[in-house]
Amino acid sequence: MGGDAEWWAYVLIPIISGVVGWGTNWLALQMTFYPIEFLPVKIWQPKDQPVGCIGWQGIIPAKAATMAGDFCDMMTSKLFSVEEIFSRIDPARMADILEPGLQPSISRIVSELAKVHAPGVWAGLPVEVHDELFEAVKDYTRDFTIGFMETFRANILTVFDIRHMVVEEAVKHKEYLVDMFQTVGDKEFVFIERSGFYFGFLFGLPQALVFYFYDSWWVLPAAGFIVGFATNYLALFLIFHPIEPLETCCCTLQGAFLKRQEHVSVVFAEMCERLFLQPQTMWNEVFAGPKHKEFEQMLIRHVKEHCDHTLGQLTFPVGVLLGAEKYDEIKQHCAELLIEELPKCTPLTNDYMRECLNLTAEMGQKMAALPPTEFEGVLHPVFEADELKLILVGAALGTAAGFVQTAIF
Repeated sequence: MGGDAEWWAYVLIPIISGVVGWGTNWLALQMTFYPIEFLPVKIWQPKDQPVGCIGWQGIIPAKAATMAGDFCDMMTSKLFSVEEIFSRIDPARMADILEPGLQPSISRIVSELAKVHAPGVWAGLPVEVHDELFEAVKDYTRDFTIGFMETFRANILTVFDIRHMVVEEAVKHKEYLVDMFQTVGDKEFVFIERSGFYFGFLFGLPQALVFYFYDSWWVLPAAGFIVGFATNYLALFLIFHPIEPLETCCCTLQGAFLKRQEHVSVVFAEMCERLFLQPQTMWNEVFAGPKHKEFEQMLIRHVKEHCDHTLGQLTFPVGVLLGAEKYDEIKQHCAELLIEELPKCTPLTNDYMRECLNLTAEMGQKMAALPPTEFEGVLHPVFEADELKLILVGAALGTAAGFVQTAIF
């Protein structure tokens, strides 16, 4: 032990220190991402906290809701405007795309309304009147769709909650967030892992020297604590600092993540659109999200107005024939049936919406142009709140490794 130990013991100390540094950093990364769900037994877990009673959940999965909400706030305040991107939708183009799906739906709706509300009247009308009604409805379907899409576009914030959508997707699919961060920060995470060995080895050199001259039992555990603490701290620090480029005599210093701002911006934008901002996910939010009632009321108003306009062009007075009360009941039922039919048609629009919203290009360009201080806020918050936990885990493992070394040497 100490100066009495074999020469190879002192050679091994910096190597073991490097391995400990690498191991603590590797474990810190694993604890950042995994497990996706709390393990092994979730008896109690504070909100947004990875640690609970008898177990652990990855930091990113544990904070999925908060992080997704923060991301969405950042995106809609700095990268794109929901109103502006939806204004790019051409109502006439949408009407053309939806027509193959809406025409059969409208025919089913008309037949259902006639059978339910006026079976006798409908059966007594001449075939020519049936045909006239079907043709009138078909002729006005395109006008209806154009008018509705104009209203939908103008009132998008009333019927669509993008923040709720992103948060719900992140909580439902926590692996999406993990996948996104691992892809966006792939080089930085490799740096964290490898730097643990380099820093650990360097710290191990004075550790071996101290142990040679001072062989107390606590030296190696104390040194292990310092190595585990320092390697995790330095790796996390150097990813994000300096925030602004710092010119030196021989090179430019800047945080590893910030140096790759342009590339990271493109990858981040692609991942966000692919995982959280798909057109079908948006339609699902409109149809079933917290603002779906507002959407339904908007659709009902538009259907009623369009029914009055369309049926007013016919050669026979439908409203008088059926009575005002019955006529209003039919219009309400018509709107309700259309609410059921519309989700069957909207998948036809997904490719067009993806093309005209153009979210990847929009976000990528604007994110790449962010000042470094704002760009740093994209990924750093993932670690910032729990950096101390990760660093202390490294310190604890380093201390344990020090006790093992003491027992061996």
